Amino acid sequence: VQIVDRAGDFVFPWSLVYIASPWSNNGAADVEKFWGWRYKLAILTDDLLDNYCQATTEIATDEPLRIDAGLYERLVGSAEQRAFLASLKALSRQRILPEILTNRQSMVRSLAAADRDVYYFFCHGYTERIATDIQLDADLLSCFARLASSVPDHESEPLREHLDDLFDVSDSWMRLTRGKIPLTMLKEMVPGQFSQRPLVFLNMCESAQVLPSLSDGFVPFFIRRGARGVIGTECSMTTLFADDFARAFLSRLFQGEAVGDTLLSLRRHYLDQ
Repeated sequence: VQIVDRAGDFVFPWSLVYIASPWSNNGAADVEKFWGWRYKLAILTDDLLDNYCQATTEIATDEPLRIDAGLYERLVGSAEQRAFLASLKALSRQRILPEILTNRQSMVRSLAAADRDVYYFFCHGYTERIATDIQLDADLLSCFARLASSVPDHESEPLREHLDDLFDVSDSWMRLTRGKIPLTMLKEMVPGQFSQRPLVFLNMCESAQVLPSLSDGFVPFFIRRGARGVIGTECSMTTLFADDFARAFLSRLFQGEAVGDTLLSLRRHYLDQ
């Protein structure tokens, strides 16, 4: 089911459309009646439709497939991610060439080069919300700041980063191990089009919601620069699940399975569990 979304910042949860009569308070919902379980859903925008006119339905190349992966190594599951990505080169007999990037400068250079087939991010992130969604409690933040200042210096770097993140709500951003990448920076540093029409997978855990309907954010950024598709989360995601899901998804993708088939199959698999 392809949906062309022209609603701008209005977000509709298409996966939760329910095709049966409302259930009673005493009965359970039938998961098989939700669109997200029944159908391969593609949420399109006008920009993405334009990209479809210029990109094939397959990533076709005579060269090895190049994937750059941005990693935030403090997340649970990052070691498994690193080992999996590193194994792709050997398992594919060098038909897949992954590069793991953990600092801001190298990732920005990679995106500016705009010549990769896949960009993948397993990192911490934040999606800017409209002002009425932001309700920061100053007293709570002050308490957190005092606690963070009492921690020894060699243990406090992750806490200081998190404290900075709590206050940084004016822009969307993603954080790699060494350096935060604000969306405003990306727009300035990566002004051109992606020549390879890459597939982009934003596996940004815990706080980032990369909703396709938002008019500004990482999804529109990549689509407007020519990405053939963007995969992301529509709700907060635990790192353990994000790690397991991504390795299963990428394994199938690199064996040639279609993205839509893979996503629907994995949704059903994990719901069964």
